[in-house]
Amino acid sequence: MLRWFINKASKSNPPPHVPKVMGDIAAMGLEDWWLSTFSESDREWMADTYAPLGGRPRPLVEGGPFSHSPNRFSYLSNAATWFSKPGHEHCAIAFLNKAMEHLGDDMNIIDRHFALYNLSETFYRWRETVSGALDNSVKCAEMAVSFHEETAQAFSKEYNHIPRHPGFTRLRIVAEKKGDFDKALELCLTAQRTGWEDDWPKHIARIEKKLLKATKAAKA
Repeated sequence: MLRWFINKASKSNPPPHVPKVMGDIAAMGLEDWWLSTFSESDREWMADTYAPLGGRPRPLVEGGPFSHSPNRFSYLSNAATWFSKPGHEHCAIAFLNKAMEHLGDDMNIIDRHFALYNLSETFYRWRETVSGALDNSVKCAEMAVSFHEETAQAFSKEYNHIPRHPGFTRLRIVAEKKGDFDKALELCLTAQRTGWEDDWPKHIARIEKKLLKATKAAKA
């Protein structure tokens, strides 16, 4: 009788359905994080939204695993840019925060450079509405600048060209807005010496004028 009661109870109260997660999320072992962090509607929206050119349908949660071992830091920071849309910024921020947990993962220096760029830019977009977003944007930019010489060498060797460095740009803009013209000028001079592409003479001339004006005002 007791066994019959237990069996009947288990049939009338089946365990909650746990959706099957495959695709990239499963390949990276992030199923629990995916299910516990986002609502069902968020998960469906992200699965439909993330569609890299040439990829399979709904690659985030459907299809087979990667053909190679993915790097979580690079993947999550790049994927976050797809979700950085009004009303869904919490999805982008969650991906960025998860990426930050894997900053120490081994990866190609140029890939790390671009991953930090994506982190910094996406955090910066939500600086007015998400607490801590600006601080994280600056942190990522500072990290990218911390190994800029090695990155410049890698770009020069791989592409025979050194492009603009978004980390220097972000930090210069933040420093100028804060009125820290000494730091803004130092950033410009450092980037220029290393060979990063930009209109450095124009930036340097503008910042020097602001610095001179601030110095005169302080002495007045």
